[in-house]
Amino acid sequence: MIELFLVLFAINLLGLIACNRLAKTRGSKHVTFWTTMGVLFGPLPIPLILWLNPARSTNRASPA
Repeated sequence: MIELFLVLFAINLLGLIACNRLAKTRGSKHVTFWTTMGVLFGPLPIPLILWLNPARSTNRASPA
């Protein structure tokens, strides 16, 4: 029984870290919100982060 708890805890922890890093790298203004969603729901919010926060381009065209 303790093994199941440890596996679920590890999955939840990995989901938390993934949500935090994805929100930061995608330039979200609500990193705390997405981290909290990662704590509450594990890896389930990851597709939402990818869909709702499109990646921001780092190379911007300079005005001519």
